[in-house]
Parts: sequence; structure tokens; C-alpha cells
Amino acid sequence: MLLGSFFLVLAPTPTKAGTLDGTYDYAYNMRGPDGWETHRAPSGFIVSNGRISSNPSALSGTVDSSGNVRFEGPCPYGCGTSVFTGVIESDGTGEGTYQCQHGLGGRWVVTRVSGGDLFDLDQIIDSILGFFEGIGELFGLSGSTAAAVGVVAVVVPTITIVSIAQTRSATRKQEAESSRATRRRKPKTPSSPGYRRERGYETSQPSPPPSPTPQEIPPPIGLPPTEPSILGVGVHQGPPPLPPALNVGAIWSEGQVTLKWDHPQFDPSMYGLDEYIVSRMQYGPTSTAVQKVPLARLSPQSTQWAESFNQSYRWNTGGDIEGYAVEAVLRRVSSTGYLETFRVGGMAYAPPA
Repeated sequence: MLLGSFFLVLAPTPTKAGTLDGTYDYAYNMRGPDGWETHRAPSGFIVSNGRISSNPSALSGTVDSSGNVRFEGPCPYGCGTSVFTGVIESDGTGEGTYQCQHGLGGRWVVTRVSGGDLFDLDQIIDSILGFFEGIGELFGLSGSTAAAVGVVAVVVPTITIVSIAQTRSATRKQEAESSRATRRRKPKTPSSPGYRRERGYETSQPSPPPSPTPQEIPPPIGLPPTEPSILGVGVHQGPPPLPPALNVGAIWSEGQVTLKWDHPQFDPSMYGLDEYIVSRMQYGPTSTAVQKVPLARLSPQSTQWAESFNQSYRWNTGGDIEGYAVEAVLRRVSSTGYLETFRVGGMAYAPPA
């Protein structure tokens, strides 16, 4: 049976599915008014049989057997969708970049917190085959033939030695039993000289083991108070979800643009509206992608804003100004006491020339 099992190892083995399956902590960054911000969604990224999803549902895509990733989801900046690409490694870590359809982008990372395989079966099989193949090559063979001969060269002598050792052990055991039987004497009776009565053993029930001391369950490891967990429009968790986008309109007149928007709908008992941030989306000399340039921070009561508008064509043939974005900034205190920031945005595109 042992020899047969080693020969089965030589048969082609399909790639083990589910190596990357599991639940991951997910994080991404985006440029805000005060620089790059990190947004996190604990256990918000899911891989199952090569399919990528999120909890709550926002992301959708695939990962192949090599760990190459491609998925789509809402643009973290609140305008349209994003394409996310990168790689997830077999150790449960992954990273990559994302690009929104209007040019904005950033980076993302994941770390597996549950599920997945504890070892790579393919690597173990390859190592075993490599060992036996190396032995077979000593006989001038190669490939699967070398591996098969290597198995025979190692396993058959091993089985023979083990069988001989087991036979000798059994024989010695029988001889020892026979020797003890011949030396065994007849027990002495009370009338025999030299008889001495042995005191019998006292038995009692063992004391029950002490009750286990209750152990305090350690609290979950979270982020330090100096680095609060921040979620954006990419993936939301916890309380009622916010609307996916802000309804933004624009009036384009000669040399001026006027933006108007509706207040986002949210539960005031859960969230607070802090401000609105207005940004210009424009092309420039430092990048071929559109850049986000913050222009104004407005009170939460604001519903419109105007600026002088001058469309030029120095850096982009379609116009240097792509349009204007408005973001509503909302905050809430989580159940763990951390201050979380949410952004809901919308964009108005400049009219064609």
C-alpha cells in the first residue's frame, strides 16, 4: 500500500482551487484637501473560487490562479466607476492601483484575516517529485521515468527493512514471554515457611480537576486613536448606507460656471454633514491624467457656487478643464469611538467647444 501511494503521487495533480479564498481587510487611499487619506474596510474584501466581491456589495471582479487581480467598483472620489488591478500573493497579502474613469486614482491593499489554505499542495508535490527524480537521474534517467525509479530505489528497500525489523521484534517478544513463563514460581500459601502477607493496595476516586479559571477575552486589535478608521464611497460598512453620488448640475454662461446641488439624503441620527468641497478637474503639464484642484470649502447649508470659467486648450485638445466636482463631507463616531469620514461626490462636465 505504501508503494502504491507513492506511485499515485507521480500522477499529474490539478492545481488546488481556493488557495486565495478568504476574507480580507481592505484599504485604499485617495487625495483629499489635506493630502492623501487612507480609507479602511475591515473584512470588507472577499475572494471565493476566483470571484471577488465585497461586504457590503460594491466591488466585483476576478483573480486568476497566479493571483492577478482585476475588479471594478465605485470611484472613491465619487465620480463614476474605477478599475482596480494588482496581485494577491499566496501568503494572504495583496496590493495594486486603481484608476477612475475620469483620471483620478490611488492605491489599494488587502490582508487576509480568515479562510484560505494553510499550505501550497502543489509546492509540496513538486518537492517530493523533485527528490525522487534526482535519485532516478543517478541511473541515467530523466523525467517521470527517473521519478518512478527513484521511488522504487527508496521505498522498496525501506519497506523491506521495516518488515524485517517488525518480524525480529515479534520473535524477540515471543521468546521473552516464554522465558518469563518458565521462571514463574508457584505462589506461597499461608502454611508455607517464610510466608508474609502483603498489604493490599488502597484505592480511591481521583479528585475532580479544578474548574478552569475564566480567561478574559482580549479585545480586538484596532487602529490607535491617532489613526482613525476612515471609510469612503468605495466600500461602506455599518449604519445605513449613504447615497452613491451627489446630484450636481451646472449652468455654463459666457466666462462663468454656476454649480448647483441637492443635499444628500442621510440619517441625521447617525451622520453629521460638515462641509462641501468644490474642486476643478483639469489637465496640466505634470500629468496626462486629469488632476483634482480644490477651490473652495463651503458650509453645510450651501447648495450652489460660481466661478469665472476660461476654457483653454494648451494641455488637452478636448479642453484643459474637464469639469467641476462637489463633495459632501460627512462624519460619524463609530461604536469603538473612532471618528469616521465619508465623502459623497458628484461632477459636472464642461460642455464641448
